[in-house]
Amino acid sequence: MKNLVSHAMRIAAACSIAVLAATLLHAPLRAADLVTLRVAVSPSDDDTAPLLYAKGTGMFERAGLDVQIQRLGSGSAIASAVSGGAIDIGKSSIISLLGAHQHGIPFSIVGTCALYNVNAPFDGMVVAKDSAIMTGADLNGKTISTQSLNDVGQVAESAWVDQHGGDSKTLHFVEIPTSAAAPAVESHRVDSAILLEPVLSSSMADGKLRLLGHAFGSIAPAFLFAAWFTTDDYAAKNVDAIRKFITVIYQAGAYTNTHHKEAAAIVANQIHLPVDVVQNAQWSVAGTSIDANQIQPVIDSAAKYGTISKTFSYRDMVNPAFLNLKAH
Repeated sequence: MKNLVSHAMRIAAACSIAVLAATLLHAPLRAADLVTLRVAVSPSDDDTAPLLYAKGTGMFERAGLDVQIQRLGSGSAIASAVSGGAIDIGKSSIISLLGAHQHGIPFSIVGTCALYNVNAPFDGMVVAKDSAIMTGADLNGKTISTQSLNDVGQVAESAWVDQHGGDSKTLHFVEIPTSAAAPAVESHRVDSAILLEPVLSSSMADGKLRLLGHAFGSIAPAFLFAAWFTTDDYAAKNVDAIRKFITVIYQAGAYTNTHHKEAAAIVANQIHLPVDVVQNAQWSVAGTSIDANQIQPVIDSAAKYGTISKTFSYRDMVNPAFLNLKAH
């Protein structure tokens, strides 16, 4: 009987230790124990859904990170903040990073943020509903807006015009913020513009605009649209923290890619749009790894249309320490 009691006590003790270990393993870390990462994105990007979902559900904290999200007005502002050390990791369009690279700015791509896929387009090249423009040739000599000059939108618009019977060399590009682009088209101050979701769906809702086409598919059927980046120096000194951040982003992206509606409320709350608008919008595909084959076509197109001076290998931009990361 004594042996049975002793055996039962050992089992109970072992179970108590196991429960305690599990509790400690899953308990949230104290703020003082977290590694702080200052992350910058643009104000209205839907392609930050994994970031917002991970932040809102505590995924970063469980990975030992205190991710502090800042919203800066433009890609150039984010690049300046990262370069100056005010921000640790930024999100940028791939085109902006290519331009920075050719100007000798030591940026490293550390992870995939968003992918473009022609089977799930999140862009729309729009004209006014009463516009006579139907083809690329109709846009010859016309004025087209882009969020930033020499960005991915300008490359895509140029490629679309050339592939639809027009001559991109005749186009006049003007820089107009996303929030003002739709009104500029409606009032005929510009002839066309590229809008991205969820702004595209919101702007098309009143019937004043007409969809001309999905210009991004003119670059490639699938390509890296936006990436997470930092300076070469910061990447070299903070490999572990960056790997944790990107791994969580990929895990969150794997979820938001297949649970659009469940994640929509978090995204809508962050970018101040109605939940139904965000739910019904076509989202970009969140990255869950780095695929080099989806980077090179963008580099080549950017060189073709003069956004960068010459083409180069994607290996010159992607930090090898983060190439093999994937969603678990």
